Amino acid sequence: MACGFGLITLLWAALYLPNLRTSPSWYGDEILTLDIGKALSRGELANRAVYCTFNAPTYNYQPGFAWCVGWFSRLTQGDILGGRFLSTLVGWGTAAAGFWFFARKFGLSIGLFYSFLLLGYAQAIVHYRWIYPHNVVGLSLVAAA
Repeated sequence: MACGFGLITLLWAALYLPNLRTSPSWYGDEILTLDIGKALSRGELANRAVYCTFNAPTYNYQPGFAWCVGWFSRLTQGDILGGRFLSTLVGWGTAAAGFWFFARKFGLSIGLFYSFLLLGYAQAIVHYRWIYPHNVVGLSLVAAA
């Protein structure tokens, strides 16, 4: 089982960490999430931080995720790299939780197949590198299994 987690971590690091600050190109929603997160992590209710996380019907992102993005961003002096690193960790967590579930239920090979399929899918690579709070929902669903 530990070897499986090691393989997942190696694949994740190879696919998700290189050029994380610049690839893919910055996306408008992730910049807003980053700015809201930085404001919330400083205890400021600026830049629509409260409106967008609690009241807006068009931008109802989870304030907890935005707050965590802000703290990770602060580790990199406010850079997008910190928030994107958190998002890649969510991707790793989703792959690891799924591996743990499938490996126990169906065997190591099925667990690895699930994780490699998830981590290697081109759209997953792009979306887990962007600052998307939606990815936390996927992690929660897989972890609940």
